[in-house]
Amino acid sequence: MNIILLLHDIINRIRLKNDSPTIICSDCTGGLIYHWLRLKFRSPFINLYMENEDFVYMLENWESLKKLEISEDKNANKSFPVGMMGDSKVRIYFMHYSTFQEAKNKWNERMARMNEDNLCVMFTNWDGDMELAKRFDKLPFKHKVLFTDRDIPEIKCSFAIKRKKGKESLLATYGLFGKCNIDQFDYVAFFNNMLT
Repeated sequence: MNIILLLHDIINRIRLKNDSPTIICSDCTGGLIYHWLRLKFRSPFINLYMENEDFVYMLENWESLKKLEISEDKNANKSFPVGMMGDSKVRIYFMHYSTFQEAKNKWNERMARMNEDNLCVMFTNWDGDMELAKRFDKLPFKHKVLFTDRDIPEIKCSFAIKRKKGKESLLATYGLFGKCNIDQFDYVAFFNNMLT
């Protein structure tokens, strides 16, 4: 491992005061942040992704949808398992799992660990869909961030990530030291702020 990245992670762990956040994230970013900070997975949103529309709709209906059992979408035509939240048609793409049963077991196990009093929401909206951005901004979650590819002053929770061409993902690395796009955002301070 790159020694600079190792030091970066160690410094972040020292800075971290909130050691049990629940991260609801639309992609793999949350899972890697848990890993980098050596935190227990307190969220079912690990090793998966959701389409933007489904993610925002799920959050808008969080209280009812989170109680629904995950069922398998057998018509998804993907090389990995796909789940649905009840009969809502909200799809969850478990791209890092071999079987649906494995994904469902992990989902249920981590769902039981969630702490709604220490919860944050992270959403990546590269395509700049302003309707989705506005809907996300209106969500009642106290701690939320919308990652965008440009400044959007009217969206209070937005944070612009300056991406290099060909390095579009939040987790894409760049430069000699292998930093990730997400490192432009101080997620440790964001988590610590959840305690206030």
